[in-house]
Amino acid sequence: MKLAVIYYSVTHNTSAMAEYVVQGMNSVEGVQARAFSIDAADADFIRGCAGIVFGSPTYAGAPSAEFCAFLEKDAKKFAPGGKLGGAFATEQYIHGGATNAIMDILRHLLVLGMMVYSSGSACGKPVIHYGPVQVSPDTRGYRDLFITYGVRFARQALKAAGQTAAAQPDSGGCVLEPAGPGDISAVFALYEKRVRWMNEKGIRQWNVTDYLRAYPADYYEQQRKSGNLWVMRCGGTAAGAVVLKQEDGRWPDRAGSAAFYLHNLVTDPAFPGLGARIIREVEKLAAGKGKSFVRLDCAEDSSFLNSYYESLGYRPAGFCRDGAYKGIRREKAVQTGGVR
Repeated sequence: MKLAVIYYSVTHNTSAMAEYVVQGMNSVEGVQARAFSIDAADADFIRGCAGIVFGSPTYAGAPSAEFCAFLEKDAKKFAPGGKLGGAFATEQYIHGGATNAIMDILRHLLVLGMMVYSSGSACGKPVIHYGPVQVSPDTRGYRDLFITYGVRFARQALKAAGQTAAAQPDSGGCVLEPAGPGDISAVFALYEKRVRWMNEKGIRQWNVTDYLRAYPADYYEQQRKSGNLWVMRCGGTAAGAVVLKQEDGRWPDRAGSAAFYLHNLVTDPAFPGLGARIIREVEKLAAGKGKSFVRLDCAEDSSFLNSYYESLGYRPAGFCRDGAYKGIRREKAVQTGGVR
């Protein structure tokens, strides 16, 4: 399924938020999303989209004049009727009228015959009633909010089309298998590529935690020798990797239980949605080996990651601390023969 984000941006705040929304959309399996400025929109791509999110800076409590003119004169050429529509806005200061700007955009979408989307309070926290708002100049501080909105919008678009993320076709030719001696360089290259991608996107995660030094190539070779390193191959290429441990010091109260502990999950950015596929394959593997649970942890302050794992069925199971790292533990029950 294709989705699009169309925006107008002067100071790059709105364009940055548009990219975060797209990042969230592309994390949902089966979704291909792209962002376009109003003066560089790919009409052929957008006409084939099931949903469009529109974003504008706020001027005098309303969308910019340029964006309003786009909605009134040009939006029809993208065949918006019947598509799912959403909106976001940026503003220079709190209470700058961004909510009014979003409502103006949503009214335009209704006139264009679109189905207007709002996650409201139905999806839990963070609550996003009409659409997300960013207050400049802070871009990174609103990253998780806008990514979460993109994830929710994409899932609703799939639902509106009579699909679910889990029902999407699997990536052809992909298989999860134990890593071999010759895989370490390709696996470590995935982590290096993902860190570069985070730098390019302005995402603060592995690139600000010295991740590559904390987990060097020797670490993955050690995990391979222990039988813990698994590789997802797509068409013969190492497109993802994950470490599956039998015990985990972050779960001392669960020591000895039948579980896989998932760590170091990575995918090639060129394979959107592959992370969820790897997790499903891990669940199947765990069930087939008689495990009762798949467990993991993620940063306590990342609303995006917590929302992502929650959507995959991983429920909170306490907290963990590892140096400066503060995490939320999550687990999902499985049973032999399938996922419960």
